[in-house]
Amino acid sequence: MRKLLLGALVVIAFSTSAYAELRTFRQPRMNGMRLDWCLTWATDCGKPAADAFCEARGFEGAMSFTNEPNVGSYEPTRLITGQVCRESFCNGFGQITCAR
Repeated sequence: MRKLLLGALVVIAFSTSAYAELRTFRQPRMNGMRLDWCLTWATDCGKPAADAFCEARGFEGAMSFTNEPNVGSYEPTRLITGQVCRESFCNGFGQITCAR
């Protein structure tokens, strides 16, 4: 019984520390604007932009992320470089999960 209890505690400890290393940002923003899907104008989209967002917050990179198409049709998006996209076709992130 003691071994079973000890094993369960080890699993819980490792599970807790693993979850403590993840953080999900829903509809991530840069300086108050939705984060654009691309790192630079129409290039390095998706993972490179998500990784840069996470790294800027002290994480190693992005574990997962989702695209939210046409965010620009209802609000502008901001690239990490600071440029703003105000066109309806501008995509943003729905969420980014960062990991340490």
